[in-house]
Amino acid sequence: MGSDNPNPPIDELWQLSKAPFAATTERGLSALNWLSNYGEDDVNFILAGAVWRHLRAIWLIKSAKLADAEADVNAASALWTRVYDLINGEKAGLTKRSLAFHARLSSRNSTAFETFERKRLLQLVEAARLKTNMLLAVIAFRSGDKLKAAESVWAIAELWRDKVPIRLPGLAEIEKTGAQFFAQMGSIEKSKILTEKAYSLSGALASYPNEMFVHWPEGLSRENVLRFGFAACILPTEILETK
Repeated sequence: MGSDNPNPPIDELWQLSKAPFAATTERGLSALNWLSNYGEDDVNFILAGAVWRHLRAIWLIKSAKLADAEADVNAASALWTRVYDLINGEKAGLTKRSLAFHARLSSRNSTAFETFERKRLLQLVEAARLKTNMLLAVIAFRSGDKLKAAESVWAIAELWRDKVPIRLPGLAEIEKTGAQFFAQMGSIEKSKILTEKAYSLSGALASYPNEMFVHWPEGLSRENVLRFGFAACILPTEILETK
């Protein structure tokens, strides 16, 4: 595998995100090592590390290795924060998905355009980080700290609704899981609130065709890499179940 093409390791992690977690994680580890030539300030490398740790944490949770899983989730969350800081410091540019309207906006007011584009990219990073942090709530629940788990999900849901477009998939599953956490604690009122919020999203969610890719496509624009990171940070149903 040559080092002049950044697509294979991203696709390798994408395949790992869709693979049964009975498989070993060496597959993802080799992809991460393959990216190591990029350097510590390269967004692709840092993001790949966050995704890999998120995926390994899921495998560790399923293996009941909760302390190790928590360490991976904390590391992944810190990497997402690093990606956020790097993106926030970059000069935003047009992406392939930008409409002609955005091009006209850019020509008239470059500052406004950069702010708009950067905000859109940062929302993807924040959403991925919140999905990663959701694993901490799962770990707390499985460790017996149901109060911490429930309150963590409540906070994550509030942050998502405040900082991330609700059309991005993931919020409904998070709120439904939080509702189960509160229900098991006997906090019926908060459980009902989260349930109602989750089901209110049914008509608001946009399609997200990126999740249907068999192989992550070539052409790793900044937006494409961030969309990969968001989509690959999966929250499997079997992880979120409270039974």
